[in-house]
Amino acid sequence: MNDQPHSLFDVAAIRTALQQSGLAPSELAFRVDFAVRSLQRILNGDPDPGEIRVATLARLANHLGLPLRSLLAAPPVTTTTAVDAEVDPVAADDAATVTALLYDRTTPTLNDHLAEALDWSLDRLQQALTEADRRLRMAGLRIVREHGESRVQPLHDHVQARRDLTQVHAHRSGLKPYEYQAAYQTYTGQAITAPNETRRRVITGGLANAGLLDLTEEEPALSAAAEFAHP
Repeated sequence: MNDQPHSLFDVAAIRTALQQSGLAPSELAFRVDFAVRSLQRILNGDPDPGEIRVATLARLANHLGLPLRSLLAAPPVTTTTAVDAEVDPVAADDAATVTALLYDRTTPTLNDHLAEALDWSLDRLQQALTEADRRLRMAGLRIVREHGESRVQPLHDHVQARRDLTQVHAHRSGLKPYEYQAAYQTYTGQAITAPNETRRRVITGGLANAGLLDLTEEEPALSAAAEFAHP
């Protein structure tokens, strides 16, 4: 029996998507705002790639052109042993099934309807949901079961925290030299210079997120807040 830990991620699917994208791992990591070392650990099938936020996984999936659930590997089928008798190979497959069915839904799903669609008993469904919850928690997600309904949601809501962090990021750590250069070029009416168009879009997007640029027109312009702060 193989007791080696398995990667949480579908390494083959991620590698294939990366190859098809034509991006180097370092470029993908830059676009996703992800440490190259952490991305390489995922690509190497490391069973413990470290703490990764759901928002980071979502950006990674978006740049690879994959649904987020496709990043996660199906639970490995193992044989039941006396030491770990509660791990049932059938339940592991069931957990992958309910995860796939629930993940992309924006509204909760009635357990009765889910069991009926799968032709399962409610006991089997509950066992699958319990196993799916255990596995999803390693990726920062969980199965919520309330009022006879089930849904997948993050363990913690980082949306507002990330929003707040974006607002103060430029004030706490300052801008990078090339961002100052781009802001000055915009202020003086020059075109923003960058090695390539992708890099230029990343720079302007970062300045827009920091509240310095307005991208609603054809060409980037200083935001009203920046002009007010620096007349």
